[in-house]
Amino acid sequence: MKLGCTQKTKEQIASEAAAQTKVCPKCGKLKRFEEFGKCAKVAHGLAYDCRLCQSVYHAARRRTHYEQLREAKLKSLANCIAADPLYIRRRNLKSNYGLSLDQFEAMFRAQDKRCVICRTAKPHRRSGVWTVDHDHKTGAVRGILCSHCNSALGFMRDKPGSLTAAVEYLRQHGEERP
Repeated sequence: MKLGCTQKTKEQIASEAAAQTKVCPKCGKLKRFEEFGKCAKVAHGLAYDCRLCQSVYHAARRRTHYEQLREAKLKSLANCIAADPLYIRRRNLKSNYGLSLDQFEAMFRAQDKRCVICRTAKPHRRSGVWTVDHDHKTGAVRGILCSHCNSALGFMRDKPGSLTAAVEYLRQHGEERP
């Protein structure tokens, strides 16, 4: 034994390990705290069951109660839309692009409420919704486009070289349209 070092007894090691573990009541296994979700309702802050048991439980519940859960979700969505007709648009802008509706509107006003590329004032969608163009690698929003221009960029995989080649092709094989 080295001087200045203290050795822990087996009991001390066991009690320290036990302090960081908990038995899952579903599977009966002793598991580390990291294997449990968080729960603010409980003094120790951990969910009753381990994550694996909760996952199995919720998957089974979704299978057996699919219609009931679906109807509850649709009812909740209908209530949200009734309270705010732009609810879905707001939710999609925020979750997909990190934009609020006000930020979207400001960006669209800054480009004169037109497509940045073709300058049309029509979104070319049946829904009448403009498309948010973004960099697929970084997620950064680049501008608001009509659906035709957004699709064109997508079909060219956002590669400037492909777009340049397409422009050259059109110049070689026909007149430019206004």
